[in-house]
Amino acid sequence: SSLACALSAGGGISSVYALMSRWCSTQLGARRLFTCMSQPLVDKKKIEERYDIVELFQTDEAFRRQVFCSHFKHVFDLDRLAGRFHRLASAAKDLDADAAPRGKKGGIFSRVKLTLEDLVKLYDCAVECTSLETTLRGYAGIHRESLEKAFTEPLSEAVKSFSTFINLVEFTIDMEEAKHGSFVISRRFDSELASLLDKKEELRSRMNRERQKAEDDIPFASRKRDTEIVKLIEDNTMGFVLRVTKKDQSAVL
Repeated sequence: SSLACALSAGGGISSVYALMSRWCSTQLGARRLFTCMSQPLVDKKKIEERYDIVELFQTDEAFRRQVFCSHFKHVFDLDRLAGRFHRLASAAKDLDADAAPRGKKGGIFSRVKLTLEDLVKLYDCAVECTSLETTLRGYAGIHRESLEKAFTEPLSEAVKSFSTFINLVEFTIDMEEAKHGSFVISRRFDSELASLLDKKEELRSRMNRERQKAEDDIPFASRKRDTEIVKLIEDNTMGFVLRVTKKDQSAVL
């Protein structure tokens, strides 16, 4: 097997993949590692190019931290997200708009479980790729040519292809509401929608004032500047509630 045993029977790790995947911080990374190990490169030139990239990130710690810590925080599981878009495209091809029954509950988007939140997640990735491209182009260390060929140039093409999508999302989705975890169509499309969102913002502002009032009234032992001790959270059963951490509960009880 290409994923040969790493330890003898009785050991905690059963394969080379299991050993190496312990350092994968995401499922996406673990799947990519499995693909690389189960379908290894056989072309000498491509293998050497990959070695160049590995050496680059291994020797330049500052650049490695900048790429992985700064730019990958907003990257969603793109494999799963791509799967939803592929299912949507497939369903759209099979759907005869004229013959489809009108008023059918759910529609094509609900059938493939694709939501506005998914569009915003893809948007976040696309925007982050724009910033990542700038970082990669600014690299001037060893194996710069290999980095350009393997990552910078393909990423640049991807960024260009997503420019229209980025503009579309920014125009159609209320990005301010998205920051609060609410994914809705922009208020510019309907005056009634704008009115409802204004009321929602007013209610949120009132709740934040109540949160601040509660925090000011409770005698907490220690306070940190610009840190909220009392949190305003949304609960699935009780709606919006005020919450404090376990270490601060003694001041409330």
